[in-house]
Amino acid sequence: LSLLFIIFSSATSYLNSVFFFFFFLMIRRPPRSTLSSSSAASDVYKRQLRTKIMPLPDHILVYPGHGSGSACGKKLSSDTHTTLRKQLDTNYALRANMTEDEFVKELTDGLPSPPEYFPQNAHMNKNVSKEFKDISSDGFTKLSASDLKQMLDTNVKSAELPLLVLDTRDAEDFVNASIPGTVFAGIDGKFAVWLGNAFPEVNKWRVAFIPKDPSRTKEIVERLSRVGFDKLVGHLDGGFKSWTDAYPTRVLKSNRVDPAEMAAIMAKTGGKVNVVDVRAAGEVAKGKWRGSTNVPLSGTGLKSLSNGEKDLYIYCAGAYRSLMFASALRSLYGYKGSVTDIRGGYSQGIVPSKECKAFITSKPCPKSKL
Repeated sequence: LSLLFIIFSSATSYLNSVFFFFFFLMIRRPPRSTLSSSSAASDVYKRQLRTKIMPLPDHILVYPGHGSGSACGKKLSSDTHTTLRKQLDTNYALRANMTEDEFVKELTDGLPSPPEYFPQNAHMNKNVSKEFKDISSDGFTKLSASDLKQMLDTNVKSAELPLLVLDTRDAEDFVNASIPGTVFAGIDGKFAVWLGNAFPEVNKWRVAFIPKDPSRTKEIVERLSRVGFDKLVGHLDGGFKSWTDAYPTRVLKSNRVDPAEMAAIMAKTGGKVNVVDVRAAGEVAKGKWRGSTNVPLSGTGLKSLSNGEKDLYIYCAGAYRSLMFASALRSLYGYKGSVTDIRGGYSQGIVPSKECKAFITSKPCPKSKL
């Protein structure tokens, strides 16, 4: 627990609240750059939790340093505040009879590897020379459709850093029509985290974006900057409509199929298709679709497939990462084969039992559903 603030009332000097990096239903990711996971966890157990935090009064308020979905640990709650008593009663890492060995095992077991962009962020944080408002201001620059077209047309030949153009609209809108050369990054998903995974060298991209809604431009700029995308060049003024008004024929429809359609494809081909699971290894360990190959959404994963020519069918947990992966392969890496993502992903992999044997689940086929 790297940061602790204890707040006292000026009138009574009574302990009121504790603000610290204590994540509800989890304890923070150990600092892998300086200690092994187990040694860091042991230090937390002996020197911080048991001797400093747990003896505090039950009514102490606890506020999180990270929210649900953060890559900084596991089992993060979506609560915005809680009490120490509630944590002592419900937090897996704060059981009263827990031994040090049990604590270390539970804290580190299944802890995912840090995203590839974390080390890059750490380096950038040590060398920040500008204020946030200066770093992010270029993201508010308005680009016309003509401006964006010129950037895309000259991207390969440009001597500048490569251009990454993000489409922050909803997935189905992107699938139905997108600008060639753009990458899906819906603002309503784990937008910045997945982008950091896919493009970990965050300060080596010039970034432009297509806002889902003009009122959310500030939000997009801030969320990009938080994971290190500091080299923003602007956003498409007027959104996607301004592009279609200027270039109505220069749009692209993405390949996407439903799980039932995928089952039919598997039946027709005898299962001889290339299926890629872009979820994290920890997710795959709990179950995957039969015959799939795990290539997690990451810079390394994208590059490993960039020179391929086989037709690919891509899935993740809910079809956000798969669409980002598919669009990046196509737009940035010039993938030569067709790339199709599967709507709904692993969580929607349910088809009629008559097609069960043809589908690609690692789970046994029950009588009515997968």
